[in-house]
Amino acid sequence: MSKIFLGSLLGAIACLIWGAVSWFVLQWHGNSLYKFNHEAEVAAVISANADHTGVYMLPSTIGNMEHTPREDAAATRKSAGLALINGPFVYSIVRIGNRNVSMWLNVAFSFLRSFVACFVIALMLAWTVRLDYLQRVFFCALAGFFAGLVSDVPMMIWFEEPVHYALISMAGHLCEWFLAGLIIAAFVPGSELWEKMR
Repeated sequence: MSKIFLGSLLGAIACLIWGAVSWFVLQWHGNSLYKFNHEAEVAAVISANADHTGVYMLPSTIGNMEHTPREDAAATRKSAGLALINGPFVYSIVRIGNRNVSMWLNVAFSFLRSFVACFVIALMLAWTVRLDYLQRVFFCALAGFFAGLVSDVPMMIWFEEPVHYALISMAGHLCEWFLAGLIIAAFVPGSELWEKMR
């Protein structure tokens, strides 16, 4: 267990370093983001029309359909469908009001997230059998690919995330867990249970 803990700790450091390189040196995520024209006016409209902090969609498909007469519900669905087709479509996270943003607190939470994720991967790797070092690294890299499949691809399918943004994000996951895997695989050799049972 001490090897799993140490491998996870060092792997989390690698994840943190990769995040900094990815966002601040390569800047491939930032270069895929766009900004609104007339940001002050857009911010004013959002503030005036968003009641609280949360996730918003435009056009909204949320409504009290169960309390709506059937003919009105059908018209509402048709109207929402046309609005969705015609656009604009927005899926956004909105924060209302002030928040004291601490970079160091965010870094600490990011490191904690990376450590927990590395610990989970290390535990799974510890249960594998008959894998050499490169295979164990590949195991960790596949975990990064899996993370992209379950987080980025659904955003592309259901919320129209651009393909290039999704691919960049998936590549980021793959690189992160390949680098973390180089460290974790060196500390976690896998189980010898299979060999003992033979």
